[in-house]
Amino acid sequence: MAALISLVTTSLIFITAVFLVRKKFTLITVLGSSMYPTFRTGDRLLVLKRHFPHQYRVGQIVVAHPPYPSPKWREKLYVKRLIGLPGDEVAVPETQLNSQIHVAEADSIDVSRNRIWRLPDTYCFIQGDSHWSEDCRAWGPIPVQLLVGVVCLKLPCRTGSADDGEIVKQAPSAVRSTSLPLKIDGE
Repeated sequence: MAALISLVTTSLIFITAVFLVRKKFTLITVLGSSMYPTFRTGDRLLVLKRHFPHQYRVGQIVVAHPPYPSPKWREKLYVKRLIGLPGDEVAVPETQLNSQIHVAEADSIDVSRNRIWRLPDTYCFIQGDSHWSEDCRAWGPIPVQLLVGVVCLKLPCRTGSADDGEIVKQAPSAVRSTSLPLKIDGE
């Protein structure tokens, strides 16, 4: 009888732990090169879900929904670097703008030809590390509520490269979202 109680208790603890991990974390696989060289297609990332604006810091690598109203697009996720938070002023040098991608209208342009965005109270600014990234430089600021969480760990690749398993330094690319256990939510 004691063994049965122990087994049931252990099972309940395990089920509770799995539930809590799934609620706090998600796994994603990077598709695309908008965060190159930080991340490449196929990189697997562990994301800590965050729900409040005060939980984010400039420089963090975040996962966000795109700002498109279509439900088809809302299912997609992007990995980008957080450049500005509500109340910040973001300046993007002209050299960081891609002439082949639409550039969102900025609040102003300074004498150095930097595009300046002043972020309203509920908006943030995210940007990929690559010149070819589709991000707030094209969209303009996005609502903070589109942020899903912060990338906290690059998981080992199945090929076993030397940089596997590194903790992401808070210093994003389309992604395929995978909830724990693996469940594909996008492209």
